[in-house]
Amino acid sequence: MCPWPRFQSAMFDEHSLLVTYAAWRGEPRGHAKKNEDFSNRGHCIDCGLCVRVCPTGIDIRNGQQLACIGCGLCVDACNSVMTKIGLPADLITYDSLSDQAELARGGQPVPRHFIRPRTLIYIGVFLAVAIGMAVSLAMRSHLDVTLLADRAPLYVKLSSGDIQNGYSLKISNKLRQPQHYQIRFDGIDGLSFKLVGHEGDTVEVPGDSVGTFRLLAKVPKSAISERSTSIGVTIQNVESKEESRHDAIFSGPGK
Repeated sequence: MCPWPRFQSAMFDEHSLLVTYAAWRGEPRGHAKKNEDFSNRGHCIDCGLCVRVCPTGIDIRNGQQLACIGCGLCVDACNSVMTKIGLPADLITYDSLSDQAELARGGQPVPRHFIRPRTLIYIGVFLAVAIGMAVSLAMRSHLDVTLLADRAPLYVKLSSGDIQNGYSLKISNKLRQPQHYQIRFDGIDGLSFKLVGHEGDTVEVPGDSVGTFRLLAKVPKSAISERSTSIGVTIQNVESKEESRHDAIFSGPGK
């Protein structure tokens, strides 16, 4: 499920440091013992230790593969075998494909340049993403509000003739300290509301918590003539004055 190999394969080029197998030196492979003559054969003794230690189960001798995570366990395993049989280390090592190709031709690797157009582009992209995330974090809202109207029933006709709607209100306090929030309704003349289980129009939400509240709003029957009327609900942080406004619907029987 990890997407890193896909990004990795797109970002690497022939000059990137990878876990590589020196096929020009290791092939043809075959089983061998210590002090055996390796002048007419490859240095790989086909012990399979590089495959057994690989956490993703690949054979690096088959070339670069998406499953390679660059952990280097195969490098250590191969070097331990090379030491035991008296051969030079780094049959499997961290190197670039361009260097390996040059060594296969009998030449010498060119000096490695870490500052290249590709690396500068990557640095620029990473900095842009980091700055964007920092700005987003610094400017994020510390208040998140969800307001849901009751579905069943849509409204209740009280004995006084007033029409009442119920709402569920969730206030997310993203600050570490407890905050107080004032609730205001507007949009219909004569609209009033009460917080079930609370006095007044202000509630407290603990730090890093979500407070859930029950609201009951009512209006005189004469104040509404439609089955649904738009209203506004404003939640204001009493301490910081930060506000969150939401549109809602007040349901009624209509004319």
